[in-house]
This record gives sequence, C-alpha cells and structure tokens, in this order.
Amino acid sequence: MKGTSSAPTEGTDGAEESGEATETAETIEAIEALDADGEKLFPVSSRCIVVQEAPTSAPMNKMNVLRMEQEFALLVSAKQKGENPRMKLFLDTANVRHVAEIAAWGVLDGVTTNPSLVAKEGKAFKATVLEMCKHVPCVSAQVTETDANGMIKQGEEYSSWNKHVVVKVPMTTEGLKALKRFRSKGIKTNTTLVFSVSQAILAAKAGANIISPFIGRLDDASEDGMGLIADIMEVWHRYDFDCEVLVASTRHPRHIVEAALLGAHICTVPYEVFAKLPMHPLTDVGLKKFLEDWKKTNQ
Repeated sequence: MKGTSSAPTEGTDGAEESGEATETAETIEAIEALDADGEKLFPVSSRCIVVQEAPTSAPMNKMNVLRMEQEFALLVSAKQKGENPRMKLFLDTANVRHVAEIAAWGVLDGVTTNPSLVAKEGKAFKATVLEMCKHVPCVSAQVTETDANGMIKQGEEYSSWNKHVVVKVPMTTEGLKALKRFRSKGIKTNTTLVFSVSQAILAAKAGANIISPFIGRLDDASEDGMGLIADIMEVWHRYDFDCEVLVASTRHPRHIVEAALLGAHICTVPYEVFAKLPMHPLTDVGLKKFLEDWKKTNQ
C-alpha cells in the first residue's frame, strides 16, 4: 500500500498540499510495515483507507494525518495492553423468552430495557430483570425518578438485585449528578436518551460507563443518526474516556453494520431486527442446493 499525491498547484498552497500528502503516505507506510511484519498486530483501519483514497477534490490535510496518527497510537496502545476490543451486541427488549432464544446463539452480550418495553410485556420489573441476568452479563434497568436523589435511591436498589444489573440514567442535569454518585460507589451506569456530542461528553465526564445515542429517533426527525455516532467516535478517539458508546434505536441490519464500521463498542438491537442478522437469501439457496446434491449420492 503506497500513498499517492496529486501534482502540486501553483503557489504556496500547492507546496503545502504536496508536503501533507507525503506526510500522509509516510504514516500509511508505517502502519503497513507493522501490519506486514508477520505478526499481524492489527488490520489497517477503514479510516486510514478512506484517507488514502480521498479524491483530489478533497486533498489530504494535516487534520487527516493527525486523525490517522491518533487512531494508530490507540491501536498500538491497546495491543501493548493486551486488549482485544470486540463489538458487543445487546438485545433491546423486556421479553425474557426472546433473551433466552438469542442468548442460545452464543452471540448475545447484554440486554437493554426501558419503561416502555417493560409496560409492553406487562410483567413484574424486578422478576424480569433477574431472569434476564441468568442469560447475559449486562442488563440495563432504567430509573423512573426525575431528581438526583430519587435516581440514586432507585439505582442503589437495582444494583443490589444482581451483579449484572447496570443502572440506566436519563441524560439530564439531575442525571449527571446521579452519575457522579454512582461512579463513586462503583455502580455501573448507562446514560440513555443521548442526542448530541455535547451530551455524550458530559455523561462520560460525569462517570457513565455506557452512553446510548438514539440514532433511529434522530433519523425520524430528519437528522443524521449515524453521523452523530461518527462524531462521537471521533471525539472518543481523541480522549481517554472510560465509557463505551452504545448505538441505540437501531431500525434495520444496516445500522448494525454501520455502527461496527464506525468502531462503536456496543449496538443494542430489537428482536425483530436481530432475527434478520443471520439471514441471507443466497445462504438459503446454497444450502438447499448442497442438500439436494447430497441426496443424489445415496449415502
């Protein structure tokens, strides 16, 4: 993989462009050298590839180089620490039967619930949460009080139910106060109803273990839901926030793919969408053909 640069234009701008492209090429070659040394430390990231292949109408600049170098440094740091980051998949539901079904696939990492989902199922909240904790190591249970003291009281109760319970807190100023208290007491939290980068930053700084940006609801309001995830992940690449980004309000399988491409840590998925993830018509056609041909062998 070699970096390329377009011919410099007249004047100092062209010289600067050429120099930046050379610097970008050197960065890409450095990444390639580490990746090709036989150990395969990690793959070249999709962002690096995008920068390398940027069209001449959007030339590489110092900001692109900086972003590449920052991401490269994060990958090196994670590898040196022995970390092996992987995307987590959660089920967005209060239906215990659905949790048990998806958990049996061996791919489920957690569950998110909310008052609306609980009301839909009509089951006892505590019993539902405890039953789901038998299947996954992370279950988000949302507080319903609106003041900090009420949230703290509820959250402390929820966390006492099971070690797998994560207290779900709304993104409000009262919620921020509660997050700070929960972090000081070692209670894990998930900040819900995040719709902007500024909210994400405040929640992370207040002590949230997880933040949940709602992309589907932004799309419904004619905004760019996945664009918000891209912006949040860009900020997270720059700072060492001890907080995972959970992509919520997903509406179709492509949302999960895009979340993975952007490097989101977690994606929570409705049951109906989760059921579509393993499906592909060509898989069905191929399997049918294999079985038909096998019958012809009379074995």
